[in-house]
Amino acid sequence: MTRATFKNTYPVFIAVLVLVGFCLNGTATASLKAAYKYQELKKLSKDLKKQETPEALETLITKAEAFLTTYPDYKRVDEVYYLLGNARMASGQVEAAILVFETSMEKHPEARYAERCLLNLGLAHDKLGNHDAADAVYQRLIDHPKFGTRSQAKLAKKILEQEHDSRTGEIPTPGSRTRSAWIGKPATDFQVVTLNGEPLSLEKYRG
Repeated sequence: MTRATFKNTYPVFIAVLVLVGFCLNGTATASLKAAYKYQELKKLSKDLKKQETPEALETLITKAEAFLTTYPDYKRVDEVYYLLGNARMASGQVEAAILVFETSMEKHPEARYAERCLLNLGLAHDKLGNHDAADAVYQRLIDHPKFGTRSQAKLAKKILEQEHDSRTGEIPTPGSRTRSAWIGKPATDFQVVTLNGEPLSLEKYRG
């Protein structure tokens, strides 16, 4: 390359370097901003566990939806879907929560929070009384090649053992008895007074 050619191309070379540097700097800035917004959402969710108010839930919903619009490819976006769906559920917006969880599963079926989204999707259907739809979601979680042996799938199995009428969209407590727990077990004794004023107990009719 001659000195004249170098002098002619040098300004172009510098301009390219500046442009590349500007792009890289912009990408880094956007990444840092996304990380900051993500941590903000995490803190809002943590604060809700201490004190849940309609105003705090609405703030989390608004900020989570804005995050998903602005940073759809963020590495922890599946967790943001999970937080948004939970906030919708807690606000009584169950149908909207179902849409959030379904969208998350459609876009990120193998992501870290996919199993939690699946379980909560089933719970949301149960909350609306859509037990057949809930059954399908729970079974999908149980049969999942990646999540089928994890804690969320075990909870799904416990829920499936319950009668539909007893399912209200809540995770079973450790002391709750499933349908299989009653089979072959003696009924709990009780004592009442009949209309004639006579005592009546189940023990009297055993055997």
